[in-house]
Amino acid sequence: MNFKLFWNEQKKPFGYVFGFLTFVIAIPSMLIDYKSLLRIMAQNAENVINYLILFIIIMICVIIFLGCLLTKNRTDFHLPNSIRRRHSILIFDDKKVDLNFINDFLQGYGLDYVLLNDIKDYRLAESFEIIIGDILGVGVAKDPSLKKNSISILNTIKEKYPYKIVLAMSNLPPTEVQGLHIDDDIVNKQNKEEFPKVILKLINNYSKILDDVNSHWEQVSKILDSKKISKEEIERIKIEYFQFVKRKWHTDQIAS
Repeated sequence: MNFKLFWNEQKKPFGYVFGFLTFVIAIPSMLIDYKSLLRIMAQNAENVINYLILFIIIMICVIIFLGCLLTKNRTDFHLPNSIRRRHSILIFDDKKVDLNFINDFLQGYGLDYVLLNDIKDYRLAESFEIIIGDILGVGVAKDPSLKKNSISILNTIKEKYPYKIVLAMSNLPPTEVQGLHIDDDIVNKQNKEEFPKVILKLINNYSKILDDVNSHWEQVSKILDSKKISKEEIERIKIEYFQFVKRKWHTDQIAS
């Protein structure tokens, strides 16, 4: 059993049952007839050991019961449902000209973004909430004769961190790109003046979605459930997501 999930709502009822039996049956019976209990213990050392074992078991039940009463679910999120904050953004593109277009346009909007000209490992996206990646010319090539593409990396980021927003951009029409499993249609970069505006609009729209943490998680969990992901794995992802948001929130509080 995953220790991190021990106190979640699926395990707590067992603790309540242990506590009920302890308080209602075991402890009262010992207290009511404690004189007889002491007399029996004094007659035989083996009885002392047996009652000590019983006492330890009862104390374990008490601890489990109190733990269930005093410990809230590990996935409880103690922030407002909607909280405006700066969302970390990763943008990667092999074309320096396009990155300059994006950078020139996004400057002055107070966004927290990082620009890269390549990405080879999905883990580079771990600390970001919104990932926007060019499809061709970055990432990895399955064959040296083929041009690099980031489709597998974008898909892996979405698979590993389903609560992140993952977007793609390309000069190719969306109908010519296959195999992407991400959040939005591909941003077409052919219009150099317009595509940075589209990126900013998407960032603003998805930032509002990320601000409402609980609603965003509800949508993510429905998608995971529709993919037949196990409840244990969904719970693990939920814990990971809420811990990620808490760290980001605390970092923002310290920075401000």
